Amino acid sequence: MHSQIIIKGFREAQALCSARIREISVKMNSEDPAEQRLVLERCAMTSLNSKIISRYREFFGKMVVDAVQAIDSYNNK
Repeated sequence: MHSQIIIKGFREAQALCSARIREISVKMNSEDPAEQRLVLERCAMTSLNSKIISRYREFFGKMVVDAVQAIDSYNNK
């Protein structure tokens, strides 16, 4: 199979994935940072449910949100 065919397939897959993500994304209407953090923590905990560390999802969920917010604040300087 020619490499251009593979690349074309990857690009089509990326376009489909991006479209699906936009379709199922949820807009955060609140400007309240506490409410935004709560939503992010819930998302992080949901993704940790099926992991070996699911027992500690509250702890790691908060840690993940802290890390992401630290990176975001560093990038926005």
